[in-house]
Formats: sequence, structure tokens, C-alpha cells
Amino acid sequence: MTLDPVIGWILAFSLALLLGDAAGHKLRDPARFRSALAGYRLMPEALAAPAGLGIVAAELLAAVLLVLPSRRAEGAAMAAALMGAYALAMGVNLLRGRTRIDCGCLGFGRTERIAWWMVARNAVLAAAGLGAMLPSATRGLTALDAVTVGGTVLTAALLYETLGRLASLPSLSGRGTA
Repeated sequence: MTLDPVIGWILAFSLALLLGDAAGHKLRDPARFRSALAGYRLMPEALAAPAGLGIVAAELLAAVLLVLPSRRAEGAAMAAALMGAYALAMGVNLLRGRTRIDCGCLGFGRTERIAWWMVARNAVLAAAGLGAMLPSATRGLTALDAVTVGGTVLTAALLYETLGRLASLPSLSGRGTA
């Protein structure tokens, strides 16, 4: 199975933007990232700092590889693995009954309740990474293709941000008063 190159670029650029932004907010506040990472209680707290560096490095590397045509498959595999790991970390904590931890999804310090919809979101993003691993059909790209890719990536980024903010509102996340 091959993808139309436009679909491949949309997946690759969308994931690269998401991972680059995620790494950026972790680099802007490394202490809070280490705290959020330790809050998942999936490793000894002493490993949070080196694990945090590894996560940021993996996010940045995946973002770069995703936009290099000859390395897209490697970047997509890394993106899928990262998103799968994030879904797994949230799922484990939900099964433990630990919902009031800082997910770090929209920055740190919000102590958002993690929820199953976040696990599903990360699973969909992992699937997008797997999709981006598929080879693209060979055809020349046009200016309209570039506009389509750019517009779709921008729309996807705005939709992702909007849905994340809407889902964190108290009345939608079950935290509000009835």
C-alpha cells in the first residue's frame, strides 16, 4: 500500500509540529517536566531527569527525521513509539486510579485529570505515525499540493489545540459543579 504524497506530507508535518512543540515546552521548563514525568510513578524518581532528556531528544529527533524525505519512516516509527508510550503511561495510571496528575499535555502545572480520551488521542496519533511510515506514491507535487499540505497542517494544529482546551474545561471534563 502506498500513500498519496500529499497525505504522507500532511502526516509527517503534523507529527513533526506536534513533537517539536512538545519538546519546546519541555525545554522551556525542564524542572516542571521532570516533576510531571515523576508524577506518573513509572520509574524511580532519580531516573526522571535522564529519562526526561531522552524523551526530549527523541521528540526532537523524530520531528527532524519526519521532514526529511529519506528518513521519514524512521521519524514516523519514533513518533508512533512515543505516542504509544504516552498512551500506555496514561492508561497504566488510569487503571491504578491515579487521575489527578499533571499530564503536561498543554504545558505544566495545570494538574489536569488524565482521562481515557487522552489515551485514545495518543493511540490515534500513534496510528498516524504508523501511517506516515507507508511509502508514498511517486508523482510530482504541484503548488496546489503545497497549499493543501500547509492548510491542512495548520487546520489540524488549530483543531488539536482547540479540542485540548475544550476538553480541559471543568464542565466538559467532569470537574465542574453541577
